Amino acid sequence: MAPSQRRPQITDLAPTVDTIHPDNDRATQLPLPWPFSPGPAPKDPDNEAAALLTIFTIGHSNHDAETFLALLRQYQLEILVDVRSAPYSRYAPHFSRRVLSAFLDDAGIRYVWAGSTLGGRPDDPTCYRDGVVRKGNVDYRAMSRQASYKQGVQQLMESAVDGPIVVMCSEEDPRRCHRHHLLEHSLRDRGVSVVHIRRDGILETIEPAETAPSESSIAQLVLLEID
Repeated sequence: MAPSQRRPQITDLAPTVDTIHPDNDRATQLPLPWPFSPGPAPKDPDNEAAALLTIFTIGHSNHDAETFLALLRQYQLEILVDVRSAPYSRYAPHFSRRVLSAFLDDAGIRYVWAGSTLGGRPDDPTCYRDGVVRKGNVDYRAMSRQASYKQGVQQLMESAVDGPIVVMCSEEDPRRCHRHHLLEHSLRDRGVSVVHIRRDGILETIEPAETAPSESSIAQLVLLEID
């Protein structure tokens, strides 16, 4: 066969790599979306949203009003949820419900009383051991099963979406208060992070293994007396 009639070879027809991918020398396999990829399934959006929530707690103890307000402002808290069953105090009258609500309102902080659903001394005898309503006899496990309590926890979480929120009771040490022994357990079970503000403004987290579960019974420091 004459040179001018030579059949084209495969190597003559194959384009160079630079012609197909001028910037790369090999193609890259893109990852497949779930469920085709071996990766984990997408997260539940409700649980994922809860995991982003942080709820603070604080005990008013014997703080004066301005010191207490400074602690709230230190962490830019916008909503205070009062979880005292009886939101009154003879020893610290500035923490009585009406006075505290007005004081916080003037400071630009929203006050919410939730002691009827989240308080540590419920009226319902079924929330007490042997049905005996007395201090130190609360059955937190039984209380945590109450529909009204569960609704209160849900409302607390929904309020936390609206802005930085703090739960307040009377006892300074959360280990001696239902803020930790009851509420913290319920919030943790729902994926919420709980942080405690101590007297000096230091933040504290309590590991789950440090205390007994929610059936624990504790005697709170009595700072609440109905006026």
